[in-house]
Amino acid sequence: MTGRERWLAIFNGQKPDDRWPDIGSAIWPQTRELWDSQGVLSKDVDPNELLEADDGSMVCRYAATMVFDPPFERVILSEKDGKYTFVDRDGITKVLTKENYEMILTYDSDQMPTFVDYPVKTLKDWEKLKQERLQPDSPGRFAADYDEVVKELRAEAETKLIRYPSAISGPGTFGPLRELLGIENLSLMFYDDPALIRKILDDLAEFYTAVMARVLRDVPVDVLQFYEDIGSSAGPIISPAVFREFCVPVYRKMIDFFKQFGVKHFLLDSDGSVALLMPEFIDAGLDSLVPTQQTEPNMAPALLRKKFPEMRLIGGIRKTALTEGEKAIDEELKKAWTVAREQLGFMPVLDGSISPDISWPAFKYFTEQNKLYASGEL
Repeated sequence: MTGRERWLAIFNGQKPDDRWPDIGSAIWPQTRELWDSQGVLSKDVDPNELLEADDGSMVCRYAATMVFDPPFERVILSEKDGKYTFVDRDGITKVLTKENYEMILTYDSDQMPTFVDYPVKTLKDWEKLKQERLQPDSPGRFAADYDEVVKELRAEAETKLIRYPSAISGPGTFGPLRELLGIENLSLMFYDDPALIRKILDDLAEFYTAVMARVLRDVPVDVLQFYEDIGSSAGPIISPAVFREFCVPVYRKMIDFFKQFGVKHFLLDSDGSVALLMPEFIDAGLDSLVPTQQTEPNMAPALLRKKFPEMRLIGGIRKTALTEGEKAIDEELKKAWTVAREQLGFMPVLDGSISPDISWPAFKYFTEQNKLYASGEL
């Protein structure tokens, strides 16, 4: 089997042939810099390539994006007590320390900002934002070298799974809404102004399908990924009833459209505990979830696979185990891979990126042991 065929077997609830995909890990830039300063690994070296971790899939070079185009200008509004209040490129007003603000100018900050204000409060705000920054044919929407990107993706599709896209801007429903309105305002607006929520969701669906139509005509996408970020550590941020009323119809509309282009699998990216929403996800046409964070017992992969066999899972390996020593890593890997082999439809992956609290020896040990499980040697 090729890497693509192995992945499709997992999405189809089947067993790959002689080995499973071997998942590489996303690594924070700060982690790479730390390892470089410690002299253990140059930041110019790709750790996954060095350790020969190859998952057989490809997070695409984007032929098109769904972010604001043009983005907002990043502007500092005020400075107080060593912190900047600023409007970021997503139109959200945030507060960060000077140090962390300087970091985002290069890549990103490892500090969660304080969110102060959001770009949409009224229908007028939304109409202005949509007109100015969310047009499907705006100048920067598609890659300048679009034809070359398409050519590369078509070539990769011979042996690798094409998963597209993964940007937090969408497509999605609740996830993009929270970026536009903020969780508190959004939570109230579901009840105070449901017509505006429906208007935004309908417009977003039209925007997403228009952008993706061109890509899907040119690129054979196997798995289309949606962004939600709808779970907390204790459960979903909104109720199943609200998701069913507002989000499910929009998902059905988008998924029916994408199916016309041959897309067969629809992956939801949502952190936290979302077990209560699983029936709604399935009803909406979603068939897989990433990550599978064990934030509470009802998110355990073994339980979810038994309770919702039609929902495929990616994730389920606790990242904090990498800070607890080799024994904890071994226990976590054994638990996850036992479920994957016994229940199928589950691909063990580390839940989360490699942050600076994870040492190079721990990451190396985890990656090498995970490769042994993927190959069937453990």
